[in-house]
Amino acid sequence: MCFSPSKYNIVIQKNDEFVYLFNSFSGALIKIDAKTFAQLQNGVINQTAFSPQELEILLKQGFIRNSGFNEYNKILYYDFIAKYIESNKLTLVIAPTLKCNLACYYCFEQPNSIIMSEDTVDCIIKYLKLFFESNHEVKKLHITWFGGEPMIAYKLILQFSKQISQFLKKQGIIFTSSMITNGTLLDEQNIIELSRIAHVGRFQITIDGSEKNYCTRKNATLKQFNNVLNAIIIIIRYAKVSIRLNCDKDNYSDLKRICIEIINRCKALSPTYLHNLSFYLAKLIDYQCSGDGSYLSQELFDAYKLDFNGCISSLLGKHNKLPSYNKTFCGMLKRNNVVIGPAGELYKCEHYIGNKNKIIGNIRNGLMYNNEMLDFVNNKNLLSKCQTCNIFPICLGGCPAQRSVLNPKDVCYYSLNYIINCLKQYIANKRL
Repeated sequence: MCFSPSKYNIVIQKNDEFVYLFNSFSGALIKIDAKTFAQLQNGVINQTAFSPQELEILLKQGFIRNSGFNEYNKILYYDFIAKYIESNKLTLVIAPTLKCNLACYYCFEQPNSIIMSEDTVDCIIKYLKLFFESNHEVKKLHITWFGGEPMIAYKLILQFSKQISQFLKKQGIIFTSSMITNGTLLDEQNIIELSRIAHVGRFQITIDGSEKNYCTRKNATLKQFNNVLNAIIIIIRYAKVSIRLNCDKDNYSDLKRICIEIINRCKALSPTYLHNLSFYLAKLIDYQCSGDGSYLSQELFDAYKLDFNGCISSLLGKHNKLPSYNKTFCGMLKRNNVVIGPAGELYKCEHYIGNKNKIIGNIRNGLMYNNEMLDFVNNKNLLSKCQTCNIFPICLGGCPAQRSVLNPKDVCYYSLNYIINCLKQYIANKRL
C-alpha cells in the first residue's frame, strides 16, 4: 500500500536535525528528525519507508494518508453532518430590541427600534414547545441575548426565561444562556437575577479602550465607563465574563492598557474568581465597504493578536487555546439554529439583524427555505482558494456573512503566519 503526505501538514520550525510539524486537520503536533521529514516530503510514500509503529502513528495523527484519498471531501462531509444531522442542541440568538443607550460608531443599533411585544414572546415559546415536542433527540437549549442593548428589555428576558424554564424542566432539557451587552446597565442585583432566573452563565462585554477612547467611540459618559468596570468585577463572582476588544489601527495600545487595569482591579477585589475572566481581540469589519483606512488588514491584526495573547496569558497565568479544527465554522450554520429579531423575524446570522433582504422567515410561521437561507447554510460563496489552503480545516473559509460583503483578499479568518507563530509560542511555553 502507498501513502502520501497530508495536504494539511504545516512546518512550524525546522533545522538540520529535526522538524516540528503540525497537521491542521487532526490538530497533531510532532517533533521528527530531519531524515523522517524528508521521507514525508515525497509525493508517494511506500510503507517500507517507516517501521510499523511509525506508520501507525503517522496515519493516526493524520500526517500521511492513503494515496488518492481526498481530505478536503472528508472535511466537507463532516461539515454536512454537523450542520444537518449531528446535533442534540438548539441555539437561538434573540434580540428583544435594537435600541441601545450608547451609539458606537461601527454598530448597527437602531434608536427607533421597537421592543419585542408580549405576543412575540408567546410565539417564541410556542415555537420552542413545538420544536422540542417534534425533535426528541435535542436535549439542550442555549439562548444568546443580543441587541441593540438587551438590558433595555431586562424584564422581558426574565419573564420569558421563567416561562420557558418550567416547560424545559418537565421535558428534561438543559437550559443555558449568555448575554452580549455593553454592561452599562448591569448591577449586582440584576446580574444575580440573570444568573439564577435566566440561566446566564456568560456575559460578553465590549470595551474599545480606556476612559477617553471608550467614551469617544461609544458616545458614553464617564459614569457609564466606570459602571462597566464595576460590573465586570461583580460578574466574575457569579458567571464568566468575556471582554471583547474591538481593534483598529488607532486603539491597539490603549486596549492593552485597559486590560491590565481590569485584571489589576479583579485581582484586588475578586482574586478567587479570576478564572472567570477572559479577553479576546476582535478585528473591526468594514461591513459597509466604506474604504475607511482605519480598518486593519488581516496580517497586521494577526500581529497584534499574537502580541496581545502573549501579554494577557502572562497576566492571567493561563495560555490561550491553539486554533484547531471544528466540524463547522459557526453554530448558526446548523440547520435549526436561528436569530430572532424584535418583531419575530428570523435570520441566519446576527450580523444580518435589521436587514430586510436577509430575513428567512418569522417565528409565527417558521422558516422559509429561500435562497438566502440555503446559500448561507450551504456555503454558496466559499472561495475557490479555500479548497487548496492548508489551514482550511481551522477556518473552514471563515464567516459567510463577511464573505458576502468583503473583497476576497480581506475575508481570511486566520493567516498562515498567525497559525505558525501561535504554535511557536506553544512550543516555547511547553519547552518541547
